[in-house]
Amino acid sequence: MFISQHGQYVHGHYFNHIVRNLDSFRTFQIVQHEPQRLSLKLVKEPDRFLPADEAKLLAGIRSALGEVSVQVSYVDHIPPTGSGKIRYAIRECPLTSVLPPE
Repeated sequence: MFISQHGQYVHGHYFNHIVRNLDSFRTFQIVQHEPQRLSLKLVKEPDRFLPADEAKLLAGIRSALGEVSVQVSYVDHIPPTGSGKIRYAIRECPLTSVLPPE
């Protein structure tokens, strides 16, 4: 679960729905370090990568989370966890980092 700039919860699977409709990426990993700061690792599909797809992904992230800072890096591989699965969405900050005004 991620937390938006407005204190709303956003399920990590939301980002899978965006990426699966884009042919530019083999896989990805998004990490929320703080509510306003994320990093995004992208494994490009070399023959199908379109900068417009990256822009769509970033727009989708900001649509859900607000005007967040996203550090994009291109990697060749995203290492799996001990279970052999890739964690696509990781939140490092507490869900209580942003509380809506009372």
